[in-house]
Amino acid sequence: MTHFETALIFNDYYFQLKNIYQKIEKKILSNKGKIDLEDYQFNNHVGDITKNINWTWAINKKSIQLFKNILNQFQEKINNFFENKFNLVGASFITLYESKVSNTDFHYDINSYYDDEKCNTITLIFPLFIEEDMGNLEYIENRETKIYEYQKNKVLVWDACKFEHRTQPYKLTEKKKRVLVSMNLSSNEEWAIKSVTNSLKCQGNLF
Repeated sequence: MTHFETALIFNDYYFQLKNIYQKIEKKILSNKGKIDLEDYQFNNHVGDITKNINWTWAINKKSIQLFKNILNQFQEKINNFFENKFNLVGASFITLYESKVSNTDFHYDINSYYDDEKCNTITLIFPLFIEEDMGNLEYIENRETKIYEYQKNKVLVWDACKFEHRTQPYKLTEKKKRVLVSMNLSSNEEWAIKSVTNSLKCQGNLF
């Protein structure tokens, strides 16, 4: 299996992360580049496979710790499911505030010639905010297109080299907001660390 779903615990760390996002949201939607909040630092990168999407990366130890606190509840499940040991390489908020998405392509998060049957790269996501009809995740499995419906209490974890996916196209009469929490992990394999690190740099990760 290339992916699995698990429950999200709404603990104090979750609400702390949500609170930090709400404090920087206006800057995310209006500014590119570095965002400072107290001792937390982020880098806001606009545009990727999906037009006008905002990747807001944690770029110092204190901001990264916000995400690590959430990751702790899934770490053992991830290691056991994929039969490997993984470490956090990058973490971000992914904000989409658009009325229409039509130009997304199916893709893998990580591409590497060194990838084999064993999983060495991971992507983990869950919705922090999601309004109605904001589109789900489309993915390809056994040459068939399937749909994963985002749920606020569920986390989707996948092999970043083997899970082919995209933002499901949609069209609304007004702009609506979707915010995903995204974390990228790698095993201790040198090629995996480099592959994930280099890929995230292209999306604005400066950590």
